[in-house]
Amino acid sequence: MGTVFRIVSIKKLKKEGIWNVQLELNGDEDIELSVLTNHIKRELGESNNLNTLGMLLIRMGENSRVEQYFHMLLDDTSLDQSAHASAHNNLGRVYDNQGDYEKALKFYEKSLEIRLISLPPNHPGIATTYNNIGSVYDNQGDYEKALKSYEKSLEIYLISLPPNHPDIAAPYNNIGRVYDNQGNYEKALKSYEKSLEIKLISLPPNHPSIGTIYNNIGRVYDNRGDYEKALKSYEKSFEIYLISLPPNHPNIATTYNNIGSVYDKQGDYEKALKSHEKSLEISLISLPPNHPSIATTYNSIGSVYDNQGDCEKALKFYEKSLEISLISLPPNHPDIATTYNNIGRVYDNQGDYEKALKSYEKALSIVRRTLPLAHPTRRVIESAVTTVREKLSK
Repeated sequence: MGTVFRIVSIKKLKKEGIWNVQLELNGDEDIELSVLTNHIKRELGESNNLNTLGMLLIRMGENSRVEQYFHMLLDDTSLDQSAHASAHNNLGRVYDNQGDYEKALKFYEKSLEIRLISLPPNHPGIATTYNNIGSVYDNQGDYEKALKSYEKSLEIYLISLPPNHPDIAAPYNNIGRVYDNQGNYEKALKSYEKSLEIKLISLPPNHPSIGTIYNNIGRVYDNRGDYEKALKSYEKSFEIYLISLPPNHPNIATTYNNIGSVYDKQGDYEKALKSHEKSLEISLISLPPNHPSIATTYNSIGSVYDNQGDCEKALKFYEKSLEISLISLPPNHPDIATTYNNIGRVYDNQGDYEKALKSYEKALSIVRRTLPLAHPTRRVIESAVTTVREKLSK
């Protein structure tokens, strides 16, 4: 988006090489942009410190640049407990966004430890940290622990905040994501819609958080096989992200990938590949090389080639996906099972049933530990194992 700013003030901060430049949006011709800008300013607060700068950079997807600022805050002994807790929490967000879940959990737990000592028991800051801890468990595929943390967050928010406060929408969204991952699409949609209802009341219409909810609702429809509704939701998300986020933001990459997956399932492989490649291009710019989202996109590209019958290219991309996932995710993460299943399907289609069975059984071993009995992915893998065993017995 093209904007013009007026410099209000320039001040040198205590830390060497860092300056605080206060800017003001010059002109309000774009009313929606002005509303969004003013709202984000209120969310970030009036403080012109490194925590505020860091939070802004996180929103912009600049995680690699922001890490140093939060470490500076942790080294500053003059700061109070609240600032240290925020710095720990924000560093957790950086590592969470980068896919380094062990480090993220470490910093979130330190933030929670400080806040439980320094704040009242039902303070919103404590709820925020529980929500973030839930996000790590969610990303690691530990859905039981994730749900417990999200529900603790929601419980505190409902006590401490007005009923339509935008922060309450966050755990509703995340609870929906757990149900989605577990294959409980009805509960997922209900939670997502509750989150969307709150955000549409409390946030500007082009706020990126609303884009995230539309993306998540699209996932539910996608998983249920309602591709028309899925595409409609993904495109709403994409439209909002293009207005409110930098062009190489990871959220835009995610939506490109999701749109590509719908085209893949609809048999429009040219459009699918184009979307996935655009997603990969952005992800390789904005994320660490072994980020799980990059693995997801390689897996998606492999799926397109797989559906086109190009087994060699499909296997190449599935193996790239698996390589990254094994580095960046816990060994029993459902995403790893999905990739093993896809590799097994390629070997199955090639008639190499022994290799197919080996991959399918690795996938099955994981989903039996992590997914409910009725989860669609688990049923697909169980069926594949049974079928290939029958082929081998003939």
